Amino acid sequence: MKVFIAIPSYTGTIAAECMLSVVGLIGVLNSELGVQSILSIHSYNGNVADARNRLVQGFLQSDCTHMLFVDDDMQFNPVDILEMFRAVVAPPQRNEAIMAALCPRKNIQTGEAEYNLYSPLAEEYHGERVVVQVDRVGTGIMIIPRHSFDVLTSTTACREADGLQQFFVTIMGVEELSEDYYFCESARACGVNIYLAMWTDVKHIGRYAFGGF
Repeated sequence: MKVFIAIPSYTGTIAAECMLSVVGLIGVLNSELGVQSILSIHSYNGNVADARNRLVQGFLQSDCTHMLFVDDDMQFNPVDILEMFRAVVAPPQRNEAIMAALCPRKNIQTGEAEYNLYSPLAEEYHGERVVVQVDRVGTGIMIIPRHSFDVLTSTTACREADGLQQFFVTIMGVEELSEDYYFCESARACGVNIYLAMWTDVKHIGRYAFGGF
């Protein structure tokens, strides 16, 4: 295994909490699993879907086996993500699946964390060391094996524009979707399962540290 850590950063500014988490994760992956990592940051692109597609292009051109998306305002416990990788590679039914962390959405008005971007939400499992199969997840922290992109590339789910494969798009048919929901819908249509790690204690850094179960 070799991990391509991809950070899309619109402003080019990565929260200190995020960078410290990523540095800690690189060390933990190496010490606990003997896994090497590559860090790639794509900055100053207001189109997050395009930023993600360009990061995927870098991943596919590398020799890495797994891509890890981390948004630039995520703070996490590196051990939680290490356990996500273990959950991905251990059971045969999940070694080619997508695995996302439970990341809160920021509610600027209330200062509270919200988890309503997941379907199903499975609130009864929040904080538990279990994995739940889901239909849609956010891409704040997401592990994607190379196999998933290979499958998508071989179908009509992935088109090309300006020489760049479009895995992340903000519209599907006549329905407008976020780029992460589009990716999830396309992956599931191709038979790629999506799982959510319910134990991940992630903070969404902003005016406050949004987080907590």
